Amino acid sequence: MKDSLHLKNDLQTDFKATALAAELIEAGDFEADQIAVLPAGPRKRAFAKEIGSHVFYYSESKRKDCINIESHQEGLYDMLPEGLFHNPPTGSSGMSEQQMVEDVQFRRAEEKDARKFFMPFEAEINHLKTILELYENRLDKKTTYSELTRIFAAEWKEFELFDKEQSIIWMHLLPVIHQKRNDVTFLGQLLSVLFKTPVEVLMKQSNVKPKLIDEHMQFKLGFGALGINSIIGNSFATDEEEMIINIGPTTTQRLLSFMPGTAHSRIIDLAVSYLVPVETEVKVNLLAAEANRLGSLGADSENAYLGFTVYL
Repeated sequence: MKDSLHLKNDLQTDFKATALAAELIEAGDFEADQIAVLPAGPRKRAFAKEIGSHVFYYSESKRKDCINIESHQEGLYDMLPEGLFHNPPTGSSGMSEQQMVEDVQFRRAEEKDARKFFMPFEAEINHLKTILELYENRLDKKTTYSELTRIFAAEWKEFELFDKEQSIIWMHLLPVIHQKRNDVTFLGQLLSVLFKTPVEVLMKQSNVKPKLIDEHMQFKLGFGALGINSIIGNSFATDEEEMIINIGPTTTQRLLSFMPGTAHSRIIDLAVSYLVPVETEVKVNLLAAEANRLGSLGADSENAYLGFTVYL
């Protein structure tokens, strides 16, 4: 596995060490507690990539193979005043060559000890940065992960009805709902994309509804005026609009997912409630493909739902 890992920036890239660590975690090569990103100071950053060397080792406490990634970035040692770690320089005028070499070696040893002291804090800070990078990656890959959906689902309970792909489509719909109200063509396209099934939405031109008349309101000779409080027949033209949603043609197995009470049925009701006036009557027709228009009996049969997948 070590040989297959791409842990170096090439000529065209300069990825952050925390971004690389997040990619290793996301790919499943390491767990979050197996990677430590440690700053080595900014001395080489002017001409080198951010990611420096890396070291594999076996952790006795974790009982796992771990990796330390060196980053050419400032650490806490580089950010704090130098006087916290080193005595003021005495000057080279009164020092011999050997003393100067020893002074440099001593200061480098002090720097090494100071960096070791801050190493646990820097590793934890970079661990948090790595977790944030990993979370950002999962937000970007919204069709693979559900982190972005969860942000909306906290307040928009309808997201519980959708899968990942449907959630992304619905998130793009929310900002334009006010522009698409009462748009029959758009509603059909939206439902087609959500369900990956042909959907056609039509407005019924003339809406004539049969009306059963209560017995006490039935017309009696001499007690009614035609056209005022009585009509001929048992039906009348209403002012209410009627919308027809034709789903299909498709297989009967697919149509079963649109039966009343199913998630798809609730999604249709949800889309209608956002885009269609409340007074509009909506009728849903399930259209089976020509090859599936066969009636059969049995509780397990897909063609046994009268009025949905089979008709008299």
